[in-house]
Amino acid sequence: MQAVARNIWRSGGSLSCGRSSGTAPLHRDGVPLVHSQLRQTQWGEYTIARVKAFPVEQWLKSLDLAPKTRGHIHNIMRVMLNSAMRWELIELGENPMKLVRVRGISKRQREPRVLTLDECHRLLAQIDENLTALWSFWTWLQVFVAVSC
Repeated sequence: MQAVARNIWRSGGSLSCGRSSGTAPLHRDGVPLVHSQLRQTQWGEYTIARVKAFPVEQWLKSLDLAPKTRGHIHNIMRVMLNSAMRWELIELGENPMKLVRVRGISKRQREPRVLTLDECHRLLAQIDENLTALWSFWTWLQVFVAVSC
């Protein structure tokens, strides 16, 4: 069983979160890029049963990636361990990824840019007439909410 678990861990891309929308960047072998990078780390040589919370947390902190990307990697590892337990490849118990904290996942790294009035007009000029009415209503609603607060 450990050999099967090790192969699943190393394959990375075989355990996804159930989405195949094609939105994730792909590595040259067609595996989502985060999975491919995960396989190339120190964790690719570990059996699933040997993965512990503290070393993973320290490793995630050391990565030079956006907090949200580190959160995605954490989630992939959590799903892999849950699947291994469900398939009885490792002992049932608490997922060690539950103990891993990844800080700053929901914080913006930069302030969103607000469109100027001229940019809004140019955008509206390029949108279909039906959508223009919807956009106008939405803009009016936003102004109404802002004024009434």
